[in-house]
Amino acid sequence: MKEKQVWFYSDGLKLHGKFYYPNTGEADDKKPDIVVCSGFMGLNNIHPARFARALTEKGYTCFGFDYRGFAQSEGNRRSVLLEEQARDIENAAIFVSLQKKTPDKKTVLIGWGMGAGLVLEAAYAVPDLAGIISINGFYNGARFFKAHRSEAEYKKIMIWLQKQRFEEVKTGKSVRVDPFKIYPLDAVTRGYVDEVLFKTDGFGGDIDIGFAYSLLRYNPEGQLEQQVPEVPLLIVHGENNRLHPLSEAQSLYQKYPGDKTLHIIPGAGHTEWMCDDCKPFQKLVSTLLTWLESKVVT
Repeated sequence: MKEKQVWFYSDGLKLHGKFYYPNTGEADDKKPDIVVCSGFMGLNNIHPARFARALTEKGYTCFGFDYRGFAQSEGNRRSVLLEEQARDIENAAIFVSLQKKTPDKKTVLIGWGMGAGLVLEAAYAVPDLAGIISINGFYNGARFFKAHRSEAEYKKIMIWLQKQRFEEVKTGKSVRVDPFKIYPLDAVTRGYVDEVLFKTDGFGGDIDIGFAYSLLRYNPEGQLEQQVPEVPLLIVHGENNRLHPLSEAQSLYQKYPGDKTLHIIPGAGHTEWMCDDCKPFQKLVSTLLTWLESKVVT
């Protein structure tokens, strides 16, 4: 595929992005532009670029970017607030729409992991949105936060968070934490993160505790009718996902008011199968292409 580096602005911050084009340099005008969005602590050169490599082979133009504070994008390097990342997605999609050469060109959002819910929150602001694909996500932050802890652990961390909030109010200073203390990983995902993602330049590092409060507020599932236009939704989820359980996808499917499809990847966990040559990923790409052809491409 061919790449084009670009810059755009989100809340006044200069964000780094890339267009990904088919090797021919020409995309099919009937096919939508696809904006691919990372999950928690994710970088554009990991999963968004992976999806782009697969989809450009089939004639799609893709766009990926780094959230504020990540990689080359401007912003506080240790601040991860989900409401801000949703705005980054909105502004990335607006930027893509401003580059289109034909008036009928549509946009599709793909969100991976935490990005699967963020694209739902951003959808209302996206011009010419034709579809949404949410992959291996979770859709209620408080529910996720509690589900990954025992009752005693949950009470303990909530007391600790309250104490930290009180200290911040009194002193103006906030603590930084290991992000995976707030967002705990299952054993299989932890192995992938340690063996693959931490070897990626720019991945990881402590973050401001404000992420915890942002996570507890995060509720794309509760805002579907207000935030999401009536466009087709494809929900994809690993059958054995222990980080974001299958019940998250099933709950979103039940609540989404529009055209919806739920695809379960047999035997797959959260992210251990995400490599270009892995059969589950290749089958996922085939599923995406079939859905795009049936629901979006005119």
